[in-house]
Amino acid sequence: MRRAPDSLWRSIPGTLVLARPGGRPIVALGPAAEIWGLLADDITAEQITQALLPRFAAEPETIRADVSVLLDRLEAEGHLRA
Repeated sequence: MRRAPDSLWRSIPGTLVLARPGGRPIVALGPAAEIWGLLADDITAEQITQALLPRFAAEPETIRADVSVLLDRLEAEGHLRA
């Protein structure tokens, strides 16, 4: 998966704001901006999880679940392409 080309976005440390033309904005906190950065190229949810593991003091299952929740939301809102 990767970012949808028509997604508009801005990030500041700890915050990511996304919007699509005609859509409602999404504000995501925490590592969302880092995950969005990884989505610039084709990547799997597991690859994202592995990239985040060294940076966050959490169990792999917790990171995996959080990544899944964010990716599901981004996909539902049209911000991801397979």
